[in-house]
Amino acid sequence: MKDIVSIILTAKDIEGFIARCLMSLVNQTYKNLEIVVVDDGSSDKTLEIINSFMTKDKRIKLYCSNSSNKQIARNMGLKNASGDYVYVIDGDDELPLNAVEEFLKTLKEKDVDAVFGSVLQIFPDKIRKERYSPKEGYYFTKDKQNMIDFLAFINSGEFVSKMLVKKEKIDCTFQENILLWDNNLFILRVLKNIEKFYCKDILVYYYYYRQRSNSSMVTLLNENMFLQTKLACPYYLEIAKELFPNDKEMWFYICSIIFIVLSAYIRLAILENKYLDIIEKEINDDFLIKIINYFKPKNNIQNELKNAFLTKNINKIIEIIKNYDKNLEINALPFGFHKSIEFQDMINSSKK
Repeated sequence: MKDIVSIILTAKDIEGFIARCLMSLVNQTYKNLEIVVVDDGSSDKTLEIINSFMTKDKRIKLYCSNSSNKQIARNMGLKNASGDYVYVIDGDDELPLNAVEEFLKTLKEKDVDAVFGSVLQIFPDKIRKERYSPKEGYYFTKDKQNMIDFLAFINSGEFVSKMLVKKEKIDCTFQENILLWDNNLFILRVLKNIEKFYCKDILVYYYYYRQRSNSSMVTLLNENMFLQTKLACPYYLEIAKELFPNDKEMWFYICSIIFIVLSAYIRLAILENKYLDIIEKEINDDFLIKIINYFKPKNNIQNELKNAFLTKNINKIIEIIKNYDKNLEINALPFGFHKSIEFQDMINSSKK
């Protein structure tokens, strides 16, 4: 029998988007699909729309959860997926019509267990777009430089939907107690079971950047953002140690997205004069200090900022960031996060 690809999508109160998403799935050029939909307690017409598609396409399987937790809903989808390959997406985004076909063709041609492709992020005006593309080639999970290059790619945009993987390689779940940074954590946990994978610049996903009232990203500058990011730290360090048991530099690279976000958060909190009491309390957390200690400064500003963190000197941190902010740059952060559209949005909002 031809290989079955299980597409897992979660949906909650997305009546304005779910039909377009499902249309992009049922019209895929690759037809041997299992479309696993998990409705997570929708109160609008989302469920009604899903049911209308089910009557016309028997490949769609519906499961219901009332957890109000996307990670729990995704895990329900993983549990009920019966295909040979797994592709996890969100119910308010879309796939190019040849996405699954191109993904599967690449996986077989390159003889690997997982493939990563490009994501096109589309903003509300439909004009502003950002493409996240990997450096094409084979990647080996035990090769240090390979993984540093790969981490730069996945940290450029936290999308689990850039990966097609053999289901037999998934022995993990999404971390249900963290609301942010769960996607890359899941990817790293999957890669623990894979010797090599392939990255190709093929467009496999349309990610629509939205801010809805029930979105976990409705605001980047809030208490939950900081605490959720901090909560994710131990899980990243755990998988880092499993992948590279004796390499502390790689531990930092793998945890770097956490440090990037925490640094950006602190900077904006200073500009907005919000949540400094929370930061002052949480910056004393020994785990954060441990992560920051792995960071290797590349210039004086980075070195000053690192030392301020390590000495738990919130006033010095504020002073450094305020002085450095005169140039409206944040090169003290690794991986070019300061160049991303999301970060520029954060900067602009802080000036209003």
